[in-house]
Amino acid sequence: MNKLKINLNNLLYNYNKLSSMTSQKVIVVVKANAYGHGAVKVAKYIEERTDSLYAFAVAKISEAIELKNNNIKKDIIILSETINKKNIKKILKYKLIPVVFDKKSLVKVIKIKLPYILKIDSGMNRLGFKKYDMHNIKDIVNKQKPILLMTHFSVAEDNYKFTKIQIENFNKIIQELNIHDIPISLSNSSALINGINNNIPRLGISMYGINHTLNQNIKFKTTMSLISEIITIKKVKRGEYISYGNTIVKKDTCIAVVAVGYADGYTRSLSNSKAFALSKYGKIKQIGTVCMDMVVFDILNMNLKIGDKILLFGENKFGNVPIEILSKKADTISYEFFTNRTTRAKVRYIQ
Repeated sequence: MNKLKINLNNLLYNYNKLSSMTSQKVIVVVKANAYGHGAVKVAKYIEERTDSLYAFAVAKISEAIELKNNNIKKDIIILSETINKKNIKKILKYKLIPVVFDKKSLVKVIKIKLPYILKIDSGMNRLGFKKYDMHNIKDIVNKQKPILLMTHFSVAEDNYKFTKIQIENFNKIIQELNIHDIPISLSNSSALINGINNNIPRLGISMYGINHTLNQNIKFKTTMSLISEIITIKKVKRGEYISYGNTIVKKDTCIAVVAVGYADGYTRSLSNSKAFALSKYGKIKQIGTVCMDMVVFDILNMNLKIGDKILLFGENKFGNVPIEILSKKADTISYEFFTNRTTRAKVRYIQ
């Protein structure tokens, strides 16, 4: 059986490291099932062990309700849902805090005096009010001011020049609104690592062990690991084929079929990508097309046996297979590896 190990101790270490970079309280992002780590487990673990937490943040109201139904006490912010009659009932019932990014939603929340966060579009052109919107919403906002002002950086990991432009844009837009003394939330993990720490940051990917910034001196601990096992071993000769699409074998070798595939979160994009996994004897190279339930590795000159464990990503006693490396080989991002987690692997929490 495949095992997914989630290390909550390491996650808390990452949280503490990030939160120590600011004097402000922090928002912990647990959307998409806490990036595949288990939203309820993560939220409870953090909530019970820190006093620097401002709130949790999720994308969907359904995610917030799950947390509330599992006795999460801290405020929960809804990052990306419009406000309608159905949503308002749920927001009121569960005492949630919506991020407002369109005029219709703004009018609705102020009509019922609902606490809200105002989202500003400072240059990402995704969610939020732009400068040209200010004359339409200024009077509305001043009827009931937001509890927090928020924007989102698009390239905070490696482009300080544009991030600085976004900060300038944000400040100009706020001046247009003519509201003062409202807390602000600008920084994601990367911005915080890069020193933008004078606001309430939102801790996301780096809390889960990934540093996307150019400042690689700051290290985080691995939080998720996927382990499978060999289910068959066979010899193949040069000129034979492996898996779907008939990847040709270039030399006589020995292969192991491992019981994990894209239905387990090991993306098909890793097919023939020179990705590696770890066995008890060291690195093994992936070959052929990744299937739904299986993937093939070259184990030439290794005395591996059926039933031997294989580390696909993360870390264990064999060593470390960084998700950052696999994601580059798969031409994707680490977020996808985390959130592509399925229910087939048995989850073990380490705490």
